[in-house]
Amino acid sequence: MNFSHHELAFALGGLAGNNAHGAGFLQAATDEGVRPAMISCTSGQIRWTYQFLRDPSERQRSLRQIMQDDIASMDPLKIKLLDFFQAVAQGVPGVLRPVWQDWPLEYLENVAAALQRMLRDPLNAIPPIEFLRTIPSRVLAPEHPPGYFEDMSRVLNSTEVGVVFNSFNPVDGTEIVYLNEAARKLLTKTKSKGASKKYLPGERSSYRHRTSYQNISPTGLRDALWLYNYGFDSEDRPDAYALDIDGAYFRQIILNELTPVKCIIVVRPLNHRWIGALPKNWADLEDLKTKMIFNGTYDGERHQILLINKLVDKNGLDPGDYHPIVLIELEMQRPRGFVDYMFEDMDVFEDSYKRGRELLSQHRLHQEHR
Repeated sequence: MNFSHHELAFALGGLAGNNAHGAGFLQAATDEGVRPAMISCTSGQIRWTYQFLRDPSERQRSLRQIMQDDIASMDPLKIKLLDFFQAVAQGVPGVLRPVWQDWPLEYLENVAAALQRMLRDPLNAIPPIEFLRTIPSRVLAPEHPPGYFEDMSRVLNSTEVGVVFNSFNPVDGTEIVYLNEAARKLLTKTKSKGASKKYLPGERSSYRHRTSYQNISPTGLRDALWLYNYGFDSEDRPDAYALDIDGAYFRQIILNELTPVKCIIVVRPLNHRWIGALPKNWADLEDLKTKMIFNGTYDGERHQILLINKLVDKNGLDPGDYHPIVLIELEMQRPRGFVDYMFEDMDVFEDSYKRGRELLSQHRLHQEHR
């Protein structure tokens, strides 16, 4: 691989208990001394990117130690069944908590709405469906320590590495892509007219009109980590018009904003194909749905890059404006299902770490012999 770290980017995708895959790779990058020009990250990988970019003296622990501590906090009783029920009852320390105390009121509100629909149109109301509509959608709430998003914003804005992440507004169907100044400088380093304005706060993408750009901020970080299960009307998000949710639901891997580089290592917490027997139960079916959605959004951007590569190779595009990009995919090779997403696994971390070191050591050796 004939490229320097200035021509290299990492694209990290978050997926609940599979975040150990990205964390293991970032530990490998730390140990190999590889600092990319850009990093895109979604969902839980935002947190690991933040830890990766922090000053080691400030962080005090390695990513491996942080992951081990996270796993220990979710496994206090050392009996999987009991730890599972404790996680359901108490949530994830320092990340999220259940909101069972809010359920009675929200349930009664939903029951009242269902009864109104049934009374208004009794011949067309289907009781089993109305029953499902009484179950509250908000079951969790974020529980980050005070100043968490402020410190994360400080680190991501002060680094020389370009950082990109996203959120999505389901009401107006728009994606917000957050950039630090380092990412914006790389994205505007082009000869095309008006390029310097393309990525300013509030500006829309030049060809994806449902995507706009903003600066990285504590509020943007909160929205980019807002899960479906937190609900849309919550005391944890007091600004009345904030409706954005975790951008991974819309675009789990961000590639378009990494095109200034010549090589992207894509660290995917799943595989492009289904591993194992096809689903015969609800949990596996939900897992298949999740992975199909994430793979579909990823392939759209992946194929765009491969098309540009082909057109550049055939002299169909101006090489002054376009260049080929090498995509290297580091995918999970083991099946982890829908229920597994609740728990991280050190085996996932170590497998990604080992494969990441092998990949990145090749990069480092090439740099030494250039």
